[in-house]
Amino acid sequence: MGNIFHLKSFLKFLGKNQIYTFVAIFGMAVSFMIVLLNATYSEKEFNTDHFHKNQKRIYALANEKVFSIAYGVGDRLQEKFPEIEAFCQINPFYHQDNTLPITLPDRKLNARLTFADANFFEFFSFPLLTGSPDQVLSSPGAVVISERFAKRAFPDRDPIGQPVQLNDSLTVRVSGVMKDIKNSCVRYTDMIVCLENIRYFSPESYLLNYNIDSYVLFVLAGEGQDLKSREPDVTAYLKEFVVTYKVGAIDKAIFVPLTDIYFSEISGYGRLLKQGEPELAVVLFAMGVLILLFALINYINLTIAQTGFRIKEMSVRRLSGAPRFELFFRLMLESVCICFISFVIGLFLAFYFLPFANELLQVQHEVKDLFSSINLSIGFLYILLVGFLAGVIPASIISGAQPADVVKGELRYKSKILYSKYFIIFQHVCSMLLIATTITMGAQTYHLASAPLNYNVENVLDIPVRWDKEKDTEILVEELRKLPCLENLSLCAGTPFSAGSTIMVDIEDRILYLQLLYADSAYVDILGIRILQENYLPGSYGFYISKRGVEELGIDFDTPAVMVGDLRFIIAGIIDDIQLRNIDYDDRPVLLQIQPSDDFSYGVENILLQVKGDPVQAYREVKEVYERIAGIEFTGKYIQEQIWESYEYPARITRIVSVFTFIAVLLSVLGLIAISSYYIQQHAKEIAIRKVFGSTSPKVLQHLIRMFMEYVGIAFIIAVPFVYYIMNWWLSTYTYRISLSPWIFIAAGLFCALVSFVTVFWQCRLAAHTNPAESIRKE
Repeated sequence: MGNIFHLKSFLKFLGKNQIYTFVAIFGMAVSFMIVLLNATYSEKEFNTDHFHKNQKRIYALANEKVFSIAYGVGDRLQEKFPEIEAFCQINPFYHQDNTLPITLPDRKLNARLTFADANFFEFFSFPLLTGSPDQVLSSPGAVVISERFAKRAFPDRDPIGQPVQLNDSLTVRVSGVMKDIKNSCVRYTDMIVCLENIRYFSPESYLLNYNIDSYVLFVLAGEGQDLKSREPDVTAYLKEFVVTYKVGAIDKAIFVPLTDIYFSEISGYGRLLKQGEPELAVVLFAMGVLILLFALINYINLTIAQTGFRIKEMSVRRLSGAPRFELFFRLMLESVCICFISFVIGLFLAFYFLPFANELLQVQHEVKDLFSSINLSIGFLYILLVGFLAGVIPASIISGAQPADVVKGELRYKSKILYSKYFIIFQHVCSMLLIATTITMGAQTYHLASAPLNYNVENVLDIPVRWDKEKDTEILVEELRKLPCLENLSLCAGTPFSAGSTIMVDIEDRILYLQLLYADSAYVDILGIRILQENYLPGSYGFYISKRGVEELGIDFDTPAVMVGDLRFIIAGIIDDIQLRNIDYDDRPVLLQIQPSDDFSYGVENILLQVKGDPVQAYREVKEVYERIAGIEFTGKYIQEQIWESYEYPARITRIVSVFTFIAVLLSVLGLIAISSYYIQQHAKEIAIRKVFGSTSPKVLQHLIRMFMEYVGIAFIIAVPFVYYIMNWWLSTYTYRISLSPWIFIAAGLFCALVSFVTVFWQCRLAAHTNPAESIRKE
């Protein structure tokens, strides 16, 4: 028993069989890398917000739709319900590109800004690098900046005490530096500003009428208090003064535990809270299991392919007196040893590909996260489990051979080919399924992003205006009009993609949302909006109402004006319906007011440019003018680009699946090398006899390749119903979707067939051209 594991003999075997060594270890190493990256991702995702001291007592107030509430609700709830010990409101300042231009002593920068109550750092446990949690926001003129922003804004000096001008009316000073916010439902932000400063950015009326639900309210329950049981009472109380509750737009208030927010089905309303994607974790887990199965199959196939050499070695040891269980145990140890080597290599691969994984998954994991105690424990168990699963079949086959049969040359392995046949067909089925999935997901994403929205999106550049000085806008417009790439220009407040501003009205016991857009006359020309009827109002800038608006409001095309709640809108005409944001967005009525360009009284929020020529070159020219005039980074985007970005998540899922598809196909190719090597080794004598009896090399080659292509055909027959059912189910989740084309199945099958042919052709060709005398002599 002391010589069960002969390391020298095992290393000699690995060195002599370099293809076996590379393929076996590479496949295992890739699977280990994926397991490590998946484990790191899952550990962080499912432990979001678990680091807060009072995580079990903190709740966010939500409704059945979103996590949002009006300003000032926290004070009233704390007065009414003694179960609430404290509260904290936050409001990530929203602009069209999610940043605000700020002024430093020496330059301007774009920054992400979040308003929060002064107790933010006492309420939560976000770590501070400088400053005290109870003091950093005690003054309205204080601001806490992130570590990342501190390095960007003040690279060569201490940021504490530095002034930061947020707009013409508000300048604050840095009072602390915090660690970058991550692993939390609270979004990363460059700076935290006292919430009372929101009055410099929002009209006072917005803060007093409980009408604008754009804040997230966190509450701290008292020790032993059950806030969930008070939800009906809270709902009834909010219906007394919060507009969205009063008009019936919201049915109930819900207290969601802090640690449940990240994966909650209730929406964080995009900008307000960061939320995870549980389906992504499922995809990663499923893909990880599949890659592991491929690696196991390759190892088993390759080990069986080497049975000729290993059985002779093990038979000699059996004849020397070694019992079968000792040889079995030795082979199992070799399997575990390969898994250990693969794990070490997989760890280095995970380290190397961590930046790529972070970009793909949109996370910020560090190298130290790979070496967490949980990951190392998983790795240890993984080595033992995978080592056992990978080694048990080859060990049983090799250790079970009878030495006498080996010595007499009577050993045959024909029954063992069944393992490899089944395994390789399974790999083909999975590869076809992944290829078809990648094609379908990519086609569906393209279908959504390129859907017709009933207005022009080609070569239309949207520039957000992020300053209050009208003179600056005039200077920028004047310079832009000089550009040779400019075809047309429009001043506006809101685009079809941003959807403008929203008003909510109660009509006949139902809630109706109307989108308001303000623009000059060039707006209609640039976007190609069809005016169906003109009312030709003298001396008035009425609103053009969309056809859907006419239907929803129950009016005629000739109606001169309409009351919407307490507001009276003069109807200047009727426009065709346009789809706001993207094809999946709510089909809401639109009210568009058109004013002359030289008398645009509504505040300019966007400048739309219709460019000609090369759009990339036009973008560069516009960017250069903007940054020269404004002095800050250009953040304008083409509307078509904005639409594509709105489908970033399905596009990212497609990229993730395509990466796993590539890995699976690569491992499948290695598996084919294994099975073809095994088959040719086993049938070398049969091939030689065929040639002796007159078969030519092309005929032998044709016979060998046909056998492997039959595996592809069988896999295709099995894969088609699986692909059809799964993809039909997935597509049914979309209202606007593609049809499942037969070409998707054909493309997946042809790709696998081509890869299989190229992979086995060279090995089969060598076997077909081998001298039969040499094969018979070796046999």
